[in-house]
Amino acid sequence: MADPLSTAVAIGGLISLADLVLARGFKCLKYLRQVKNAEKEVSKLLDETSSVSGLFSWVLKEIEEAQVKSTDGVELEIRQYVNRCHETLEKFQAWLMRFSKESSIHVAEDEGGAAPPKKSKWMWPFSTKEVTDMTAELQRHKADVVIALSTDNWINAKASLGLQREIVDSLTDIRTLVTRNLSVVEAQGSAKETKMLLDWLTTYDPTESHQNAQEDHQEGTGEWILEQPEYKEWIASSSAGLWLYGIAGAGKTVLASVIIENLFKTVPQGVAYYYCSYKNSVSQEARNVLGSLCRQLVLQNLDCLKDLDDLYKKHHPKGSPPKPLREEALGMFLQDISSRFECATVVVDGLDECGAAAGIDRSRLVQVLSNLHTDEASRVRLLVSSRKELDIEQAFRDKFASVPIAAKPADLRLYVRAEVAKRRSGLRFGTVEVREQVIETLIEKADGM
Repeated sequence: MADPLSTAVAIGGLISLADLVLARGFKCLKYLRQVKNAEKEVSKLLDETSSVSGLFSWVLKEIEEAQVKSTDGVELEIRQYVNRCHETLEKFQAWLMRFSKESSIHVAEDEGGAAPPKKSKWMWPFSTKEVTDMTAELQRHKADVVIALSTDNWINAKASLGLQREIVDSLTDIRTLVTRNLSVVEAQGSAKETKMLLDWLTTYDPTESHQNAQEDHQEGTGEWILEQPEYKEWIASSSAGLWLYGIAGAGKTVLASVIIENLFKTVPQGVAYYYCSYKNSVSQEARNVLGSLCRQLVLQNLDCLKDLDDLYKKHHPKGSPPKPLREEALGMFLQDISSRFECATVVVDGLDECGAAAGIDRSRLVQVLSNLHTDEASRVRLLVSSRKELDIEQAFRDKFASVPIAAKPADLRLYVRAEVAKRRSGLRFGTVEVREQVIETLIEKADGM
């Protein structure tokens, strides 16, 4: 039998390590401003570290107050996730210490800290991919813990009275407000069965696409979309459609990432997103688009897991082999589970890129998306970005508000200046005047791209 005390000790050790990483990380942030992109990347990783600490603090509180009765299986699972998180944070801690050492940073114990030496050689010991990989690791571990807690016998003593308990955990691609009660927990079975249900929707994960779009985003650009009247009206509604359209190269994908990041900060739950890419035929499949949106929402509300279990049983009587859902069924399921939220907020980028690969027909996907928010019972707020192609325009014209997208001069100026600064060692302008003339010419000739 698993020892709750040893589990509590392990969790306590993880929380202590997370606190240590956070303390060192936040002290190092002011120095990281001198290293391109490092401050932004590490800030995201620190947010995930803080989120891990918060989740396990809740688990520890439940154990210490003896409010949770758990099976050996879930106890062992939690220990595994504690160990995995510990390994990731140890790696982060080691790299922070290495950065401090190689950059000659001696962070003072006092609140002010010591000023960095002017002639320090600022060495960032790991790449953007390594940081995003660590961030993704922590996100996966948190999602696994939430599933383990929600699908096994971690039952609150008050459950028999019909009361509910909430776990609050803010994930980058899963903003979770998990409502748990006894009937839902019993219906879901084991974590393995839950994973099978989720994988039935899709196994495709758009997280990497979002991270790539964020890396391409020049800080300070794209914020204008959040001030557009059409966007403000859309975000204020609980059931609406907004179509952003523009030529290739207008910056629609980066703009979508700006919107998604803003939603993560302002919408408490029920956010789902997807990026279609002409470079990846798997991302263009309608079942992956709709299945991923459904999967993200299911992971944010355990009542949706019960709905998914019911749907699976309806389509798979005992003894029948599993078969994928059609586009229309996935669309109906998304509409159904939207009622579990105040509103389901969905962003799909690059719809025109679905069908770029041979053999992929997007007509059903376009039709399903065009009707997601129109049903009276639907609580879907849908934003789609694409080029202005005929089939999409015809499907969306009378059902969506629309905003034409073109790169703004102010955004272009920020982007071009940043790129020129990045490449200054290989560029020879001669004078400041020549450099400014080159920049203005590039902006003028960009023609909205």
